[in-house]
Amino acid sequence: MTREIRFGATSGGLFSSNWTVRAAASRPEVYVAQRATGGFMHISLHQDPDQWHMKVRLATGAVTKEWPNPPPIGPGLTRALAIVITPAVVNRPGPPRPRVTWVEAVPNKWLEFNVLLEGANVAASTWPGQRSMNTSLVGRIPMGDGSRVCVTVHPIDPILGQTTYRAPSKAEKRRVRRAIARGHSYVLAQGMSSDGAFHVVEARIAISNPRRRLWIRLFG
Repeated sequence: MTREIRFGATSGGLFSSNWTVRAAASRPEVYVAQRATGGFMHISLHQDPDQWHMKVRLATGAVTKEWPNPPPIGPGLTRALAIVITPAVVNRPGPPRPRVTWVEAVPNKWLEFNVLLEGANVAASTWPGQRSMNTSLVGRIPMGDGSRVCVTVHPIDPILGQTTYRAPSKAEKRRVRRAIARGHSYVLAQGMSSDGAFHVVEARIAISNPRRRLWIRLFG
């Protein structure tokens, strides 16, 4: 019995990096990682909801981002995580990796993959948002206690807005410029949705440097 769901986006013979959602065999726990960044970044949904976190391993040490357990969106149903893939990162040539569910990108839309936790008593004959949001089922796998992980997908309008971060240090600016020079212009932006789910947006960045300041623009 498989305990993994792998998914990504495709368009015109090009592909995104794929993501893997893996359920623990003996515990109701879920681990999520992206192929391109799985060597240093992962998301863990532990049995103890106070230990849900994203961890990034850096040369200077590990950075952990925790978030509170979101409230249920229905009986026995929690939307724990949303992974958004934008068209700008669907640019890797084929052939496609096997055993991955490749979802066709929609013009002028972003693809939102929802990772939902279902209780054992939740009916498996349908899936969350099938009628209300026109979602498609990517996959469903069991966890160690009989509950399930369900992954759905649907197109969404681009997320617009802006935010302000602390000013980067000179060393951080140098690292960003070196990464861009090597062609590493991708970013995994994170935040929280209104229902408490943790959001990760996979996009690209553009950098300019007017008047010796470092300006970073995220686009999909």
